[in-house]
Amino acid sequence: CDSVVWNGTTYTQSGTYTANFGSNNNYSLSFDNVDDYVDVGVDIANTDFTLMLWAKTDSLNCNAGTFISEKGPPTNTNCLHFGNSSCNAQCPSCVYLDFYETNPPGLYTSAPFTNNWTFWSATYNTTTLRRQIFRDGVLLIDTVMSNPYNGNNDLLLGAIYNWISVDFEGNMDDVSIWNKVLTQQEIQQYMNCPPTANDAGLVVYYNFEEGSGSTALDLSGNGNNGTIYGNAVYSTNTPLQSCQLTNTNGCDSTAILNLTLEICGCTDASSFNYNSNATLDDGSCIAVAYGCTDPTMFNFNILANTDDGSCIPFIYGCTDPTMFNYDATANTDDGSCISFVYGCIDPTMFNFNILANTDDGTCIPFIYGCIDSTMLNYNPLANTDDGSCTMIVYGCMDSTMFNYNPIANVDDGSCVAFIYGCTDPTMFNYDATANTDDG
Repeated sequence: CDSVVWNGTTYTQSGTYTANFGSNNNYSLSFDNVDDYVDVGVDIANTDFTLMLWAKTDSLNCNAGTFISEKGPPTNTNCLHFGNSSCNAQCPSCVYLDFYETNPPGLYTSAPFTNNWTFWSATYNTTTLRRQIFRDGVLLIDTVMSNPYNGNNDLLLGAIYNWISVDFEGNMDDVSIWNKVLTQQEIQQYMNCPPTANDAGLVVYYNFEEGSGSTALDLSGNGNNGTIYGNAVYSTNTPLQSCQLTNTNGCDSTAILNLTLEICGCTDASSFNYNSNATLDDGSCIAVAYGCTDPTMFNFNILANTDDGSCIPFIYGCTDPTMFNYDATANTDDGSCISFVYGCIDPTMFNFNILANTDDGTCIPFIYGCIDSTMLNYNPLANTDDGSCTMIVYGCMDSTMFNYNPIANVDDGSCVAFIYGCTDPTMFNYDATANTDDG
């Protein structure tokens, strides 16, 4: 798309631009990355915000690029960090707005940080969870968070998190903190002309024009003066601004450029990212890809950009059709599968198997009786002893016999008939064969 270089600056968007050839910006604050930082003393919890400042680093080394951060503690989504990610492998030397997120990570620009004076801005909307980063008034990245920012601790300049580790080497100027999301037009305006105490939503504004001392005066009218720690010094190295000032005769001392450029974007109305405001197609069109776009669903399609209503929730259960508890409606196995165990599952049966879950038709009813094969009344069909077993007693069971045994239950063939006669061996007619004396 078209661009115009004017007064040393390249412009890629239509708008009204000014150039000021006089300035009252005399001081910035210089940090040495040794012991310098500013304790702002305010937080931006539970509110929309915009963070803005001019920054110029003296080093692109690791751990020297934090603009604004929160005291901490640094846990997931509750610790703000806005600055240059010199040490981050994901995007070395890129500027980012992070809330100490683990997954997904914070918001990173694709443009490397430089050691020139640059006007950096970051916004956050608590309702939409939308985050933006601007460089010199130009939007670099715009995304929506997965989880809200939950921080509620005081802010720092040039230091990181709750251990207050210094983390900036270079200069800062015109630092402002707002409790609302500024538009791109407003950000461009404040890049050229610093805010005033009458501006709605302004919480903190430090221009460091006091030039000395350990207090950064707050010009927002809210009394949020910052405390300067370490050996931070005031520097005459300041950014060039183009505020529309007037001279002593009441005349405007600025040059104005009214610029109209083509608006680049996708001009194909059938594309996913069609831009109705675009006047020039930049080849960025993305085809519509239908599918489930909800990452919490079973059939989430990472390639889809348009939801087609096909999302299916996760249904947990056993998905192995060879298992006892197979669930035909489940789409996600939860490790609960149980193998088939065959046996008698009727607890009223003799051979009930407590481990079985599938009846195999082998159930046998209880048959009560004597199951001791050495007993008189042994029942070979019985499977459960009922205590009725009777021991075998051998003897003569004929009550007409001489040796009849009334407790015998099995005749052993020993019966002896009565033989009457004299059984006294001292008598004359003693009968040795007699067993019963007949008197």
